[in-house]
Amino acid sequence: MAHAERKPRFRRTKTRPFRLMERDLRIVKAVYDHRLLDSSHLIKLLGDGSPQQIKRRLQLLFHNRYLDRPRAQLTTYFGQPGSTKMVYALGNKGADLLASEFGISRHSIDWTAKNRSVRPLYFQHTLLVSGIMVAFEASCRDHGNVELVSWPEILERKCPESTRDRKRPQTWYIHHPSAGRMGITPDKIFGLRFLDRPEGQDVVYFFLEADRGSMPVVRRNLKATSIARKLFIYHTTYDTKIHTKQFGFKHFRVLTVTESPSRKRVDTMVEATQELDGYQGMFLFANTQTVLEGDVLACEWVSGRGEVVRLER
Repeated sequence: MAHAERKPRFRRTKTRPFRLMERDLRIVKAVYDHRLLDSSHLIKLLGDGSPQQIKRRLQLLFHNRYLDRPRAQLTTYFGQPGSTKMVYALGNKGADLLASEFGISRHSIDWTAKNRSVRPLYFQHTLLVSGIMVAFEASCRDHGNVELVSWPEILERKCPESTRDRKRPQTWYIHHPSAGRMGITPDKIFGLRFLDRPEGQDVVYFFLEADRGSMPVVRRNLKATSIARKLFIYHTTYDTKIHTKQFGFKHFRVLTVTESPSRKRVDTMVEATQELDGYQGMFLFANTQTVLEGDVLACEWVSGRGEVVRLER
């Protein structure tokens, strides 16, 4: 007789006293930084200890309320091929821990309620972004001569005060003659610092777009959301130097990672850049198989010019 599929357990057992370890603090901080991480992400991020040991610590951190398990994964994650890893979010005790250890403000947030309100589309997209950024962090660690420059570091050290004072410092707007005011918020803003390059030429900045394949690449005009609309906004941003005024850096590249396994979607995005007036080389495209299953710094990206590019070069 066929066995019924095993259901994940989200009910907490009675809390058991346990001693917090240095690794536990790293785990809680990583979950806070990324918003959502699954167990494989954390195993990859930590880079030490056995997977079984890390999973045991995750269970303890969950049962003692330092971490939470968003219930959105019951309908969006479990039951899919290769997707039975448990997903974690910050818990209220974890937020208290980060406040005491790093001075990270609690802002009176009830993380249990916040995690309960996570919707499937947000869950899936956030987890995709997390996976991409984990790939970058792990690759930087393995290469040794590259450091990840996080958004908080960029905000604090590069951005002018006018940007830091904004409610949404990662968002900006352009104006199009027919489409009107158009805004964009990258899925991530980060940099790579190459330690073997001279100062002033050592950091490359990126805007990340994680594409789940649901948005059309091209539409009739730029009023409706599309990949082409995003490309146009980034192109105009570079052409008018909006990014320099808002973020303090002169150059950037746009990384678009798509979940579509077909090369056709990447090719269609590359074709869309041909409609832009120059700067095609700043757009780089890849699918998740390329980015998540290998070394993201050494893997092949396709530029808007159709050229193969590696970030480590």
